[in-house]
Amino acid sequence: TWHFDREKYDALSDLITLDTTAFAPFGLWRLSEAELQRHPYIDRHAAHGIVLYREHNPRASWTVEKLAAAGVLGAENAQKLARCRLE
Repeated sequence: TWHFDREKYDALSDLITLDTTAFAPFGLWRLSEAELQRHPYIDRHAAHGIVLYREHNPRASWTVEKLAAAGVLGAENAQKLARCRLE
């Protein structure tokens, strides 16, 4: 949720429940470049880089951390994306 920081969450946490099974994981490893760009942490350059990374690296190395190490994602967006439920 945009602009909903830890302080706001802590103030309301007793009122909030989240069913993570209701959300489909984000298909970082299968979506097209255009579909990847729709994610708030992935701009068009990162989307292109992700597609290239997938094409040129073995599946075993496909992690958000490796994308950040390769310069595909910035550190801040990589941290945020790593917290997402990915497929």
